[in-house]
Amino acid sequence: MNRRQLLAGASVVAVTGCALTPDTFNNIRDQVLTYAQNILDGIANTLVNLQSFGIDQAILDKIAAIETQVRLFVTALQTTVTTANAQDLVRQIETYLNQAVGVLAGLPLPPQILAPLQIAVLVLPLLEGLLNMVISPVAQANAAAAHRALTRIQAPLPHKPIR
Repeated sequence: MNRRQLLAGASVVAVTGCALTPDTFNNIRDQVLTYAQNILDGIANTLVNLQSFGIDQAILDKIAAIETQVRLFVTALQTTVTTANAQDLVRQIETYLNQAVGVLAGLPLPPQILAPLQIAVLVLPLLEGLLNMVISPVAQANAAAAHRALTRIQAPLPHKPIR
């Protein structure tokens, strides 16, 4: 199970791309940082909840390592000056958030233990939307169809010798 499967039924609105002034980017980066911090807090609070629930130390160590990595990326976001760099960092945060969900998938945990992580999962699409990283399923399907059509058009034609 990953974050996208967890949110399969949720609708997400894509944010359209535009050229950003430095002030606009700084405002967006501030909001991105807020959401990224929410995700970090969700992982950290889940770790605290797991510790109080008596979960196996190996699982606690995995979640603690994930928290450390996400903290590094959130810190790096503070000095990011381009949308592309921020997108790369958010992709890394997404990877680690998916790992946290995967580590805990299938464990018989009460809902209150996982609530902070579930909130983090719900915040991630908002963060992606700010950085133009969200694509609707319809747009994704259209892009795939266009790619297939383009590939067929670009395929080499059979060669017939001229006589």
